[in-house]
Amino acid sequence: MKFSELRKDSVNKLIFDLNLNNEVEPVGSGIYLSYPDFFYKLLLNKDVNFNDIKQTKFCLASFLMFKFLTQTDNIIDNQNINKIDTLKKPILSYNLSMRLLSNLFELNSKFWFFFEKRQTQYIECVYHEKIEISNQFKLNSYNSQLSLDYYSEYYTKKCSFSSIAIDGIYILNQESSTNENFQLSHKINDEFNFVFCVLDDVEDFRKDIGLNQMNFAHHYFINKNRVLINDIDKFLNKSVDEFYTSGIAIEILDFCKKKMNSSLNELNKFSFTEDLSLLLEIKLTDLTNKLNIISEYTK
Repeated sequence: MKFSELRKDSVNKLIFDLNLNNEVEPVGSGIYLSYPDFFYKLLLNKDVNFNDIKQTKFCLASFLMFKFLTQTDNIIDNQNINKIDTLKKPILSYNLSMRLLSNLFELNSKFWFFFEKRQTQYIECVYHEKIEISNQFKLNSYNSQLSLDYYSEYYTKKCSFSSIAIDGIYILNQESSTNENFQLSHKINDEFNFVFCVLDDVEDFRKDIGLNQMNFAHHYFINKNRVLINDIDKFLNKSVDEFYTSGIAIEILDFCKKKMNSSLNELNKFSFTEDLSLLLEIKLTDLTNKLNIISEYTK
């Protein structure tokens, strides 16, 4: 994808120019390196300038924050939080990201208001999943009808740091941005994140059993079967194959596909959203492939 390759080249040049080679490895192309770029045209109604140093710095800072979050989440999931060596990479990612962001935004910038808000939302979810959830909580929650709105709000908070990609572009180019498009960008991002999390839950159906975290697929499956259970993990362990073969996994993926298509249709009403539409189409293709694989499995 030319879009992604251009950002990869600009970021690697920045790493070299700022002599950051010892702090960060050369990056490859991918949607999370380019994530702020996807919203650029919707926010500003103009094409991304890949020679813009501020935008390049911001893309690198956003990517490093994404790396920090995924590295940290992996450490917590694998219960390696007390092993100092495992913390080195995420700490380096976070520190460099903050240095770049501090270079871009003054101390009194409204960006830091958004940053604190997103950070608080993310920490709330980590605390909830890693500290508060117990088997008793699972029993009470999975046997109740938590709504789609509940999960949508929860996953929006869990992925709140992705909103920084939109916040940063908006603040860096506030004279060219409109509040209407700022709000629309967040709405699309929230829907994308919800679908991403649900897809992740379907893929991790087996892996998440026994872990203290929310999983929409677990909850949907249990409520679909209308069972009252004392040992959720034992029930889920026995039912992994049934989740995929019974058509319930397909139901969830099909729901996600409809939600993605709805977002795409909404975007296509505008004449300056082709970059963001491309992001949704990438995820939609991935979703469709998974749907086809599971459909073949259930035959």
